[in-house]
Amino acid sequence: MIAFWLVRHARVARRKSGSVTAQRPTLIRMAFDEELAERVRDVLAAAGVTTTEKKMFGGLSFLVGGNMCCGVMGADLLARVGPEAADGALTEPATRPFDMGRGPSKGWVVVEPDGIATEQALTAWVDRAIAYAASLPPK
Repeated sequence: MIAFWLVRHARVARRKSGSVTAQRPTLIRMAFDEELAERVRDVLAAAGVTTTEKKMFGGLSFLVGGNMCCGVMGADLLARVGPEAADGALTEPATRPFDMGRGPSKGWVVVEPDGIATEQALTAWVDRAIAYAASLPPK
């Protein structure tokens, strides 16, 4: 099941006369697979990792020590594996570079549903992300 949120951003316009008027809010839809998010939570808990959850990148992100570890975007897993491991990770099935429109982000891999269909596969990806996030200094 995919969860949706509507976030309202009201704009304020200033007129030349100095008066302020509110403009119509813009609605933004953020979606992620709740079942996948729960599976990720289970893997993180089994690993004994304390996480913080944040809505980011149009989905849900899990932070370890204040550093992003992994996330759920739609039905995909976003895994932070680090720049050194990313090229190798991208050779695995059902993966692609993470790109927010400015070119691929170094150290990040998107794993499609086929690549995380089993608990063993999901655990392997999340464990990689935990290892990298844990190697970073806490924020």
